Amino acid sequence: MRNTFKDYNVALKLMSKMSDDELKSEKLPAILQGLDRVSVQQAYARLHDKDLRNTPINEFFEEEYARAYEIISKMSKEDFLSGKLPEPLQGIDDVAIRLAYASFKNERLKGQLISTTIKDKGIYWCARDLGGSPIGHHHFVLIVGDENLKAFDDIEVIHKGSIYFYTFAAFKADTDKNEDRLKEEVNNETDVWSVNEECHWWKHDFDIQPHKITELSESDYSEIMGYMDNYYENQNKKDGVPEYDLTDCNCASWVNTLFKTMGISRSARDDYGEFWGVDWGEEDLFDETYFTEVKVEELV
Repeated sequence: MRNTFKDYNVALKLMSKMSDDELKSEKLPAILQGLDRVSVQQAYARLHDKDLRNTPINEFFEEEYARAYEIISKMSKEDFLSGKLPEPLQGIDDVAIRLAYASFKNERLKGQLISTTIKDKGIYWCARDLGGSPIGHHHFVLIVGDENLKAFDDIEVIHKGSIYFYTFAAFKADTDKNEDRLKEEVNNETDVWSVNEECHWWKHDFDIQPHKITELSESDYSEIMGYMDNYYENQNKKDGVPEYDLTDCNCASWVNTLFKTMGISRSARDDYGEFWGVDWGEEDLFDETYFTEVKVEELV
């Protein structure tokens, strides 16, 4: 295991002295090159987290980081889903826990980025990290094609490297008409960033975990786009889309319901929706007619 806590301390000191322009650079500033990626990410997160910004690193940080890493490496998914800090971690430096978790997850995901996993045409169930937090996921659908990938309606086809794609996901709506409803969004900026790894990775960790749906192929693109188009139309209908709920009706249950509508079996969906880390709603479903039918009554 790399001495990440030493790189973290170095990154924290260097970044605290950097100007806003340096931090906004599209490239990793030269003074940070060569440092551990996770350490740089967490250093940036700490500088921009009001709860951590003024938290001093205690003199036993090195020991606590190592102890937290060992405990986290043995934790089950149920431990994370409990919503509480597991007893063995209580009393350990909060920054050490965050850094240990991020380091462990980075080891688990090593080599699982776009360069090795999103290279084939197809439909993917993806999970990415939540902005600024190594714990928790956002789920979305990724459709990958080649230069012949068709644009549906006004949807932009994103072209990066050797792949052409677009993304679809559900978020909690914040508009007056559909407040607290589960709203579909196409090519969300952060979803696109996670596919391309083009975000400022030292600011937020948006690592992606893509699971290709092997039962589906290019011949299914029109069908799945039709279902998502129906859902999009229903957003402008009274009670046209379900109410958002953090644990039961969220981005993950939206993806799960969509793939059920596409005929993917429960056992297959259970496998596709299983990602390393914390998830809620990946096994939950809501009414499929939100995808299969267009509602009648318009919003007032």
